[in-house]
Amino acid sequence: LVCCAISAQAAGWWAEESPLPTSPYFRFLGSLLFPFTMFFLVYNATRRESQIAWAMIPLTIYGWYALYIGYLQYAAIMGWSGARDFIWPGYINQPSWGPTYGIHFDRARGAYTMCNPQAILLVTLFYADLFLIRKLRGPYRAALGVQAILIPPAIFFTGLRSGYLSFLLAGIVWLMFASARRAGKVKLALAGLALMLIVASLWTNLASEERATGGIAQQSTIVGRWVLARRTWEIVKEHPLFGVGFGHYLTAERQLLSDPAELTRLGTGLATPHNLLLVLAAETGAIGVVLTVAVIVLVFRESVHLYRRIPPTAVGLLSREYVVVFWAVMTAYFTDAMLVDPLWDVASSALFWSSAGLMVGFNRLLDPYPLDLPLTAAAIAA
Repeated sequence: LVCCAISAQAAGWWAEESPLPTSPYFRFLGSLLFPFTMFFLVYNATRRESQIAWAMIPLTIYGWYALYIGYLQYAAIMGWSGARDFIWPGYINQPSWGPTYGIHFDRARGAYTMCNPQAILLVTLFYADLFLIRKLRGPYRAALGVQAILIPPAIFFTGLRSGYLSFLLAGIVWLMFASARRAGKVKLALAGLALMLIVASLWTNLASEERATGGIAQQSTIVGRWVLARRTWEIVKEHPLFGVGFGHYLTAERQLLSDPAELTRLGTGLATPHNLLLVLAAETGAIGVVLTVAVIVLVFRESVHLYRRIPPTAVGLLSREYVVVFWAVMTAYFTDAMLVDPLWDVASSALFWSSAGLMVGFNRLLDPYPLDLPLTAAAIAA
């Protein structure tokens, strides 16, 4: 946070070439300062186990709204012209809404201006549902089962390849660590077999360039990413240590002598390299990349410490399964970050760092207690 603030101060908080989501001040406030504030507040507010439910249940309630919009949007994309009449608020139906950057109207993007936040939300929601189904009792538990069934098709409706990948990778994490070791391996094998059968039966649609039916063979965005990666490397070679300034990628890219004819020909609309580390390498140099990787490693280490502190027999909300849900959230966020520039995505950044604040808060609460002390005894001793 401090490194990017210094970089933006040195290079300027405004860049004429940048639309709003890539402007230095927007990226700093929306994707760094605001998520850090949420992390700090949630971390300091963490006091008791029941707060896990306070975080997850409202997320599932919003999830019904997200699914409602996503299904209606996909119905409209597939030809039901009246589907958008049932979407509220109405401005979501505008092909381009928000300050100059609404896209992905041909995908189920939910209430957002792009489909990435919708996909990350749904992946997070799915594993939160699986966790709560294990922990809750009563009628809402059955409702969560229905919601979990509705989520995978909704992820497909987003047409986001990084969403598909993050859902699968998070599933591997869940099956390996949220179940008994032998049972997890069996479930993983069965899930892999089911996935191969589904892919084989739907391969014709999946391998098309049409996003509504899969679109994994769409080449323009893949080539566009490769072109931008090459141009980013040119910038990094000229400014290896400190970069061109946080939020000033577009300014530097447009000053390159080489002609980005490939991007013009492809018309992809890609503005920055779709990779968090590449963007930071160009804007903040090696220093920014090293600090970012260090923060990711430290957060993951905190989660591993918490996982080991919790006894395998713990059955409450604060259990090893809770940590695995966080790992699923982390997998979804950083998988997307390797295939897109996440510094415009306020919603996903806040979701991840708020989740991290809760996880780190619980890890700090358990610090005074021996690792092998059961949680109930620890609470009584306190």
